[in-house]
Amino acid sequence: MLIEQRKPEVNQKLTKKALIKEYTEEIEHLKRDLTATREKNGVYISEENVRAMSGKLSVQEEEIVELVEKIAAVEEELNRVTELFMDSKNELNPCKSDLQSKTQELETTQRHLQEMKLQLVEEYITSALESTEERLHDAASGLLNTVEGKAVDQHNAEVQDVFGKDLNSLFNNMEELRVAA
Repeated sequence: MLIEQRKPEVNQKLTKKALIKEYTEEIEHLKRDLTATREKNGVYISEENVRAMSGKLSVQEEEIVELVEKIAAVEEELNRVTELFMDSKNELNPCKSDLQSKTQELETTQRHLQEMKLQLVEEYITSALESTEERLHDAASGLLNTVEGKAVDQHNAEVQDVFGKDLNSLFNNMEELRVAA
């Protein structure tokens, strides 16, 4: 015989009829227990309540067995997950230290690369300045030679012009003296 168990649910809404029906059934159970007790000496429970209680007890025993099995399964799963976690943690530690060393190596390499970039830029600038300086020096020397050559030529031309004028003036004076004499 199946016996219904009451399993209360949180925040369950009961209608007035259902609540009254439940209370009525409980009152009937109590009346039967009272009648059984009056008819006999000692503590007696009606046969129907005994069957209900033993049915309830067997259902609860089955639930206890199921719950114990579930607890064992959950504990087993917990142990398996804990073991996996520890294995993963043990595998992670060398990776973590390797990552730290690689990070430090990368930082060192980046600093070295930055220093090399600066050194290459300095070398390029120095080389470009030296090349420019040589070209400027060559151009200045060429200009200086040209200027000096032209200055000498100009000076010679001026001297020749002055000398020519003086010479012409001298010849003119001589000619006047010869004509006057």
